[in-house]
Amino acid sequence: MGATTFTHNRFWVVILLGLCLTNFFSYFTPEIQGEGTGDYPPPIEGDWVIINDTHVPNENIVLDGNLTVLNNATLTLEDVVLQINSTSNDIHGIYVDEGGTLNCL
Repeated sequence: MGATTFTHNRFWVVILLGLCLTNFFSYFTPEIQGEGTGDYPPPIEGDWVIINDTHVPNENIVLDGNLTVLNNATLTLEDVVLQINSTSNDIHGIYVDEGGTLNCL
């Protein structure tokens, strides 16, 4: 992957994360286990795939993989700080299939 492609992909990952972040310095805040429904909590490692309607309120989430919302599923993140860890060799992102919904409140 060329430097230009990596920079472009990283730019879009940052933009998408910005839509769900409520606190720029979330990396320095402690992780809190809140209450959620559906496909919550996310896995400790790997991708978080939403196949059921899922609601997560008041949470700091660190994800070491992709976030994917599948067709006919809804993920609602309410006052959630989402951090997606990624390395230059393994770029992670947020993906919403056609018919899936991601709400950031």
